[in-house]
Amino acid sequence: PAYSETVGSMTDRVFAEPIQLGEDVPPELQKFAADIDRQRNDLNAWGVNWFRVGLSHGLCHALVEYPKAEGVRTKAEEEAAGLRPYVVMVHPMQILGWRDDGTKLTQVRYLESVTEADGDFGTIKVEQVRVLEPGTWKIYRRSKDGTVLHDEGVTSLGVIPLVTFYSKRTGLMRGKPLLMELAHLNIKHWQSQSDQDNILHVARVPMLAVIGPTPTYDPNGTALPFKLVVGTGAATVLPQNADMKFVEHTGKAIDAGRQSLQDLIDEMRMAGAKLLRKDQAGTKTATQAQEDASQETSPLMRMAHHFADCVAQVFQLMADYRALPEGGHVEIKGN
Repeated sequence: PAYSETVGSMTDRVFAEPIQLGEDVPPELQKFAADIDRQRNDLNAWGVNWFRVGLSHGLCHALVEYPKAEGVRTKAEEEAAGLRPYVVMVHPMQILGWRDDGTKLTQVRYLESVTEADGDFGTIKVEQVRVLEPGTWKIYRRSKDGTVLHDEGVTSLGVIPLVTFYSKRTGLMRGKPLLMELAHLNIKHWQSQSDQDNILHVARVPMLAVIGPTPTYDPNGTALPFKLVVGTGAATVLPQNADMKFVEHTGKAIDAGRQSLQDLIDEMRMAGAKLLRKDQAGTKTATQAQEDASQETSPLMRMAHHFADCVAQVFQLMADYRALPEGGHVEIKGN
C-alpha cells in the first residue's frame, strides 16, 4: 500500500508538532479549538483528516457551520443554548457544482448524508443536496414528486463560509492529486504482484509428464483406455521405451519478476520522497543566495504553510460569526 502509506507518512510529518495558535487568536476561539467539530475532535485531530484528504485528492474543503438560532437574541442566550460555530469537512467527491464571479464563490452545491430516527430504535440514512449562497442555504431531497425543497435558512455572513485546502491547485475549486505518479506506480506494482503470485502458484506445483506410451487397440481397431495410476501406494506400468517424470519450473521468471517488483518499490519510494526535496534553483548571485537560503522549502513545507493559512481562514470565519474583529494566525512547524 505505497500510496496510502506515503500519504499517511507525509501527513504525520506535517503534524509532528501540534498546530500553534497565535497570541492574536481570541480566547473564545481557542476554546472552540478543543472541540472544533462539536464531535469532541480537537483542531489537530480534525486537521489531520482534512490535510490527508487534501494531499490524497488534490483538494479538500472545510465548511464553517452554525446551528440554527431561532428565537435567540442576545449573546447570553446564545451561550446558554450552546450555539457556536463549528467545522464540517466536505470531501471533494461530495461537490456537485459551483458558481463564481471570477474572484469568489457565489454558489456551492454538495451531496451529504444525514441520519434520522426510524421507529423506536432504528435509523435511516437520507441523502440530500445542500446549496450554499452568500447569506443563505437550502436543502433539497428526493420525493415521489421529484426533488423538493426540504429546508432553508439565512446566515449572518455575506460570503459562503467554505475554505478549500489545495495540495495541487489547477483553478478555483479544482485540483489534481500531487502524488498521481506514485498512484500509477502503485497500480503497476499491484498488477505485477498479481502476475508474480500466479507464477509462484504454477511453479510450486510440478507437472507430471509421461513420454512415449502408445495406446493399444482391440481387434476391431478401437483404442483401449490407458490407465495411469500415480501415487506412493501404487505401481505404474508403462509400455516399453516409455518414461514418466515430474517437470518443474526453472525459476528464472520468478527471479525476474521479483527484481521487477523491487525496482517498482524503489521507484515508488523516489516518487513519494519528491515532497521532501528542496527546490533546486538556478544560478544566483551571492546576495540572492543569502536571501533565499532561509526561504528554501520543500513542496511538503509549502503545503504546510498553505494549510496553516487555511486554518487561519477557518478561525476568521468563526470570528465573523461571533462578531469578533480578528480570528488570528496559526503556525505549523512539523518535521
